[in-house]
Parts: sequence; C-alpha cells; structure tokens
Amino acid sequence: MLERLIRTRQPTWLAETLIWLFFATLTASLLAPEWLLTPTTATGGDLVSHRLYAHALIHDALPHGRLTTWMPEVFGGFPLFGYYFPLPFLTMAALHPITGEAIAFKLGAVLPALLLPGAVYSTGRRMLQLPFPSALLGATGAWIVLTHEQNAIWGGNLLALLAGEFAYSYGFLLAVPALGAWARLARTLADGQPTGRALTLAVVLEALTGLAHGYALLAVGFGSLTLLLIVRPPRRLTVWLAAGHTLAFCALGAWLWPLLEMHAYTTPNDSLTWLDHWLDPVAPTLRWWLGSALAAGGLWLILRRRLTPLTSDESLSLALLIGAALWALAGWWLAGRLGLADLRCLPLALLFLAVAAGWSMGALLQRAPTAATPDAPPTAPQRRRAQLWALALTALMIGEVAGTIQQTPQWAQWNFEGAEHKPLWRLLSALFPQMRGDLFDPRLIFEHDPENNALGSTRALEALPLELGGRPVLEGLYMESALLAPVIYLTQAEISRAPSSPLARFPSARPAPGRAAVHLRMLYADTLLVRSPETRQLLAADPAFERVAVVEPFELWRLRDFSTPLIEPLTLPLRVLPRTDWQRHAFDWFAALADAPPAFWPVYDADDRVASPSEQQPTVIRAIRLERERIRFTTSTPGQPVLIRLAFHPRWRLQTPGSLHLAAPGFLLVIPADEQVELVFGDTPIGQAGTLATLAALLVLAVLWWRGGYITGSGGTQEVSAQDIHKRPEPLLRIAPVRVLLLLIGLAAAILAGRTSPEATYRLAWQAFNTGDSARAAELFAQAANERLGHGRRQEALYWRAIALERAGDRNQARALFTEIALAPAGHWPADALQALLRDARERGDTAAVERWEARLRAVAPLVSQEK
Repeated sequence: MLERLIRTRQPTWLAETLIWLFFATLTASLLAPEWLLTPTTATGGDLVSHRLYAHALIHDALPHGRLTTWMPEVFGGFPLFGYYFPLPFLTMAALHPITGEAIAFKLGAVLPALLLPGAVYSTGRRMLQLPFPSALLGATGAWIVLTHEQNAIWGGNLLALLAGEFAYSYGFLLAVPALGAWARLARTLADGQPTGRALTLAVVLEALTGLAHGYALLAVGFGSLTLLLIVRPPRRLTVWLAAGHTLAFCALGAWLWPLLEMHAYTTPNDSLTWLDHWLDPVAPTLRWWLGSALAAGGLWLILRRRLTPLTSDESLSLALLIGAALWALAGWWLAGRLGLADLRCLPLALLFLAVAAGWSMGALLQRAPTAATPDAPPTAPQRRRAQLWALALTALMIGEVAGTIQQTPQWAQWNFEGAEHKPLWRLLSALFPQMRGDLFDPRLIFEHDPENNALGSTRALEALPLELGGRPVLEGLYMESALLAPVIYLTQAEISRAPSSPLARFPSARPAPGRAAVHLRMLYADTLLVRSPETRQLLAADPAFERVAVVEPFELWRLRDFSTPLIEPLTLPLRVLPRTDWQRHAFDWFAALADAPPAFWPVYDADDRVASPSEQQPTVIRAIRLERERIRFTTSTPGQPVLIRLAFHPRWRLQTPGSLHLAAPGFLLVIPADEQVELVFGDTPIGQAGTLATLAALLVLAVLWWRGGYITGSGGTQEVSAQDIHKRPEPLLRIAPVRVLLLLIGLAAAILAGRTSPEATYRLAWQAFNTGDSARAAELFAQAANERLGHGRRQEALYWRAIALERAGDRNQARALFTEIALAPAGHWPADALQALLRDARERGDTAAVERWEARLRAVAPLVSQEK
C-alpha cells in the first residue's frame, strides 16, 4: 500500500494532497484556528497597520481598475503599493467577496505559511523529479524554518508573519518553486523537449515572487544564474535565462516599472543587524537539521564507491539551492555597502539550505550500501525502506520542533482574537467621536509608546483612519514610500517619551513640545493623542496646547489658534536648489524652523527660473475641491506660488497651465498660469509603458503555453521509472572549475566588503572603546562617521568620537565636536552633547557657557533639563 501511495515512479495526486493537507493542518493548529474564521479586527505588530492598505485596495483602487491610489490618510500622502508588494493584498481582495474583509485579511496573511511545505514538496516531486524521501524531507526542512522562534522580525517564520511580515512569507512560499522552475527549464533544454511551458512556468513564478517580495525576487534572479556555472553547454541556457528574466521584468511592468522610476522619491530604511555570533539566527533544531545533512555528506564521501551515484536531477537541484543560498549570504554581507536591510537576506539562505539538507538526506536514504554494482538503481525494498526512514525522520523532527514552539500560539491568539478583546482599545474608542473627521481635515499625531501594545500592537494607532471616517494621521507603516517620513518621525519624537525613530539615516529628537508645535503647524496637524505622564506634563506646561479630553490613560490635546491651511499662497522668497541630497537639506530646514522663522522656502528643481512671489495684492485661494486623486481650486493671482501640504510625487500631474515643483520639506508647490488649477494623480509615461509591457508579456506567455509543449514532454507529468531516471544520459551537469572559482572569488570579495563596511568600522571602534583604547576608538569613530550613510548615523559616530577623545585627554577637540553636535537642528545626541558641554563649562568655571548651554538644553530636551 505504501509503495502504491508514494511510489518513486510517478508522484500521485493522493499522496501529494495528503502531504499538503498534513503540513497545512499542522501549521494551522499553531495559529489559533478558532479565531482565524472569526470576523474580528486583526492586531499585533505591523499586522494591524496593514489593514488600512488592504481596505484601500479593496474599496478605492480595485473598483477603479487600478493597483494603486493616493493615500492621504498617512504620512501626508503617498501612492499605495508604490514601494511595497501587492500580491498578499490581491489575495485578500480575492477572498473578500467570499469571507468578508476581516476574515479575508487573516486568511490572506497566514496563507503562505500554510502552503509552504506542500509547495516545497511538489517542487521536488513534480518539477525536479526527486524521489519521495527527498521531497518529503525537503518539505520538513522548510517547516523547521517556518516554525522556529529564534527571531521575530527577520521574515519567513511564523513569528515574523504574526509580526506583520506576511509579504516576505509570500516570497518565501514562491522562491523554491521559482528556482525549481528554472531548473526544470534547464533539464527540459538538455533533454531536447519542448520548452514553451517550462519557460512560461518559470516566468510566471518569478513574476509572482516579485509581486510578493523584492528580496525573494533578488534571490531567485541571482540564484538562477547558478545554473550557468553547472549546466553544459551554457550558451543555449544563457539565451533562455535572458529571455525568461526579460519576460518576467515585462510581466511586472505595471507595478515594477513605476517603482523603479520613482526610486529617487522614496526614503531609505537600511538599518543593519549585528550578530554576536554567526550561529545566533540559526535555531537549535535547524542547527541539528543542517548538521545532519553535513554528516550525510560526510558519510556519502566515505561510502561513495558503494553507493549509487546521484541522478542529474538530484545533483542539479542540490547545486541550485546551495548556489542560491550563497547568493543570499552574499547579500547579507554586502547589505551595508548596497543600502539594503541585511536581515532580509539571511532567512532565504536558511530556507534554501534547510530544503537542500532534506533533499540530500533523502538521496542518501534512497541508497543503501551494497556489495552489488554501484551503478545499479535502488531496489524496491530499498525504496520502501527509504520511504519509511523518511517518514520516521519527519515525525521525529516534527516532535522535536513542537517541543520548542511556545510563543507562536500565544501570539496568534493575541493577534486574531482582535482589537475587540483588548480592554484598552474599548477605552480609546470613547475618544473616537472627538477625533473623527474627513480625508482632508487637519492631521492627527499620536505619541509612540511601548505601553500601547495593550491596544493589540504599538502600531495600532496607525490604522486610526479606519475608525475616524478617514481623518488622516501623520504616522503610517510604509515609511520607505513616504517623502515626509523623516520630518514626521522627527516630530513624533518631539512629543514621545519613547520615540520609535526607525529611520537610521535621519536624526531623531528628545521630547520638546515647544519645537513640536512649530513642526505640527507646518505639517497641517492640530491634534495630539498622548499617554505618557512625561509628555502630558510637558504639554500642560506649554501654552501652545490645550487639553480637549481625557480617557485614562489617554489625553487628547489640540494646538491653540490653529489656522494653517492645507493650500496656502506663499509669501516667502523661493530659493531653487538642486535635488542632489535634497531630502537631507529639507530635513535640516524643517528642523531649524523650531529655532527661527525661515528666511526663504527651498524648491528642489533643475530649473532655476522658478519665480518667487511678487510684491502685489495678497493671493486668495477659493473654491477648493478635494478628492483622493484630484485637487481643484482657484487663485486670484496667477503666477504666484501656491503650497499644497501634501507629499510631492511625480504621479501628480498639473492639468491646467503652470508648473509643479518639489518644495521643502517635501510638499507640492504649484505656480499656476491660470486662475483655475487642477491636479490629478495618475500614470507617468513610464507607468503607461509598464502597463503595456505587462499586457504584451501576458500575451507572449499565453502563446508560449499554448504552442510550447508540456513541461515534461507529453500531456501531464512524465512517468519515469527509477531505472529510467538512473540510466538517463548525463549531458546536463559538468562543474566548470574556472566559473566556480570566479564565484568563490566573488563571495570572498562580498565577505571582505562586508567586513570593511562603515558599520563594521563602527563596530571595531566600539571594541577599541570597550577595551580602553580611546585614541584608536576615536580614530575609528571618525572613519565610520565619514563613511556612514545618513547624517543620523554620522551624528551618532561623531558623538562617540567626542567621548573617546575626552577619555584620551584631548578635551579641546572633544569640546569642538560636542559643540557641533549640540547646535545641530535635530537629533538624539544634541542633548547628550549639551550635558557634556555643561559638565566641561562648570569644570572650567565658564558661567556664560553654562547659561548658554542650559538655555539650549531647555529648548531641545526639557525633560533632560529637568532631570539635571
């Protein structure tokens, strides 16, 4: 019976279905299944904030036949999915008519985790023709990676999914099948079979991977290049790989081309993660799994003369996944140099290695040492024994892993029972009537506080527009998509006891409501929701604010005499500046507003003929009509610049005569040539070309599928016996020493580049600092400051350089650095530098300096000033 069910000759749909159902049920049992089908409001981590964007796609974008729309609800506006991945949300939209929005969101979020092991199994069995033991153990390896609890935000595992990284989980789901499809194409080419459907499958899976997550797409794209190192001859495959990747690029055109076009209008978020030990990300069960595979490899080397050789499919599959893992590791090492988030690369490497480990152990189980001719294929008893061993090993690993799973069920219940079961959320909802408004009302800012996790997540307030009739809040989730994110997080820090400060390249701040009041008016925000006693105390002492309502532990405050308009004629002179590093300049200009009114308004444009306001009668703005994707108004004085306090984006197009510009701190600026002004959010020419490319690619793929023959030859899965597999000619694989050597040299260069990155230098500086070598630490901190990306990181390195210089006895140079930092318009470190300057001034008896620095400290960090 077992032989008939899971026989090597041909994968059966019954066995395949049972394995899919088994792993899906096993995984679902960890995810609070009793709540998954309950229409409650999902919370937890980033998950709760994602709801806003799923809602916008379902109700605002897709009804108009579009993948994107303008999102004024958060960050002052940004294009939906302009810099994020739509596939999970399209899945939710597809489920929405069947289940309703709340359940569709939950199911869409967990779906990739339920399907991952089954997808890996089918990849091995159907695409790569691997025997049952290998396919099953590959799926087991994927499940081990899926369920480990070693980290919660890196991506790929259940904890990361529950923290809101479900888009990465979709990339996880598709990465191995996409690589398997490229391997199948190489096998099909080598066998001289029709390649149309093989190519179509590879392209479609790669395109879906791109819609799921960018890091998975990079892993698949670069991983597929491994085939060129091991396939003989490589020329024909090179042509097909180039054609396939080009087709995938075109298939993604409607979404990817605008993303690439608008990359300059995004905010970098490339914080790096340092490991105390290289094994830290690898869970103990995964270490055991990978170690077992290494032991299997060692045993193979010892017994290789008595074992049946690997088939070409097995060799190709293992080489491809190991190569893809090496590419992912290279991304990890190079992340600091490339401006990437390094922690997104490592989980993919672990997935590829875990699946490859399962495939290799399955291959060994399939071959028992025999005194017979080594070239003989496995016998039926050997295959049966291997299948039983694979089942036993899977059961053993599931039992071992199950004993380590502790947090996942608790997190799942917390998330999926919903906000309705959080008492603090019910208390907060009493304030909703006083916060409610429409899409273009003055914005609301909320204090970031870890205690808000009792709402379901510290990010729960980012989804407030869903509860407030669409009224916008300043902070959202997709910070990389938002030009105003740096100044918004600065303002958030000025009203928060424990700010989030997620953008490492930009300075943060200490609580300072007086400075926040200036910045809030600039950002068209008049309402504050706070909870910490420290912030409440500071607001009560500042006459710029008035308390509106209290529902413990929250307080609602408003700015007094708020009169800032959303659309405002400018009276300040304009200063045209280049767009090179414009975001840093705009940030510094915005931060300095709290010290003195601006003398000019920066406009970042290549055209230096942008006209400043002229001396004439005041401009009057009338007949304002605001829609999500359309802005209309009339001006009394054409030619006079008009500021719109929405984030700039090139997809906003001026439909009436005049010109549209980017103005500090990231707003739209119109210089109308007519009284009537109309702006529309739409496509650029490149976006339109991308849509046409997608349609053309889909047409080409349809023709390839229709005319290109089946993946494995004739109509369906090809039936290949164990003897046929074993005797299949081997024109496919030949390791090319020169190409492999070049790959190893490239990996070594990646490791070296990672070790010599600015962040590596910064870490070395800390090592010298902690061992008492202050002079060496100061030198390394200076080097890191010169090389680090972003002035937030540079400010941090300069502060610690000043501390090291002070320790080394160079007080004059340390004082100069502390002064430079203390006078910076923003940052976390000015308060610390001011304390160092105060200490130094008191020691020197410089009363004037003490008064000066105390006044500055009261202005930029009143809480710190009170503590001192």
